Amino acid sequence: KGQSVSGADFDVIADHTEMNGMTMHGKATDQGYGSYAIKTIFSMAGKWKLTVQVRKEALDFKQEIDLEIK
Repeated sequence: KGQSVSGADFDVIADHTEMNGMTMHGKATDQGYGSYAIKTIFSMAGKWKLTVQVRKEALDFKQEIDLEIK
């Protein structure tokens, strides 16, 4: 609904789409006011698919994002 959500379980998965087995996973931390942060170092350039999943009570939202690292 476009509203911010604090205190949610926020998972991030990054899959390198051009190389099998190149996957990273982590939990983003709540920064307050509906903002979350995660820090990573992409191990190689190329096309990645990020999957973010936010869960809190009845909310279970998942979105995929295509990303190219150069």
